[in-house]
Amino acid sequence: GILYYVYSSQDASFQAQCATDGIAKEDCALWRKILADFRSVNYFYILLTVSAFTISNLSRAFRWNMLIAPLGYRPRIRNSYLAIMLAYLANLAVSRVGEVVRCTLLSRYEKIPVDKLFGTVVVDRLLDVICLLICVGMTLLVQFGTILDFFRHNADISAKLTFIYNPITWVVLGVLGLVGVFALRSRDRFRHFDLYDKVKNTILGFWDGIKAIKDLENWGLFLIHTAIIWLMYYMMTYFCFSAFAPTANLGWAAALTVFVFGSFGIVIPSPGGMGSFHFLVVQALIIYMIKGADAFSFANIQFVAVNSCIIFFGLMAVMLMPFLNKGYVPNESTKV
Repeated sequence: GILYYVYSSQDASFQAQCATDGIAKEDCALWRKILADFRSVNYFYILLTVSAFTISNLSRAFRWNMLIAPLGYRPRIRNSYLAIMLAYLANLAVSRVGEVVRCTLLSRYEKIPVDKLFGTVVVDRLLDVICLLICVGMTLLVQFGTILDFFRHNADISAKLTFIYNPITWVVLGVLGLVGVFALRSRDRFRHFDLYDKVKNTILGFWDGIKAIKDLENWGLFLIHTAIIWLMYYMMTYFCFSAFAPTANLGWAAALTVFVFGSFGIVIPSPGGMGSFHFLVVQALIIYMIKGADAFSFANIQFVAVNSCIIFFGLMAVMLMPFLNKGYVPNESTKV
């Protein structure tokens, strides 16, 4: 739905530009321009984008294993990697369900308690939030003037982004917080229920997973993998810039801005960032005087490049995980 809205908006602008340029309506279709732009792409840089995507997720798998190790388990790296790929694939169907998928899969094949794995994933995602905020800070540091001038002269864009500050969101979060406080203060009333013990044990296992970060064996390597993950994320945008003629001359600072905007588009809970990613990437590129239709083509090129990888590796994981783990039983060598 979001993607259709963005497409309709860009199509209307494209039609208006065609009318201004004296191009007949039947010769002016945004979808035809997008297809032509895909054909014009330099696929060497798309291959580099795919390579950056692969490297980032290998580092994510190694980093996840490092979080799991203090719990007393050493899952095989291929299982961790394939579980992450399947998680991304699941996110294309239902946003955020992938975190459940990767924990349950690794629990099935490596016999690790799923509640503990959930704790490690929470730490994994919190680290991503911190890294994203660092990237935001870097963007403001190097591009603050450019971004501020854009919003000053484009009040309509600023208005479109006000949904981020919707007070209803904060009201809902406040109510949930109050419910949590009430449940915590009233926990003695529920101790005699069997469900209470199950929930308590799940929460304790979850907390064990979160606490695992303080017992990491090699903080230096952990931070290196974190840096690789986010550097490769950034390089995916930078390589896609080089792949598409209208953005090929934009520099590293512009790529950082577009990367940050696109990251927020993925954070918004739509499947794979569909629509929200396109919208925010287009707005970021407009800051650098890229026409709306070209910006929309770029957003589609990067979106298709990345999600083609997710679909390919995700489907490979569906087939490979049962095959690679046939007859495999974690033994003492997989535990600390």
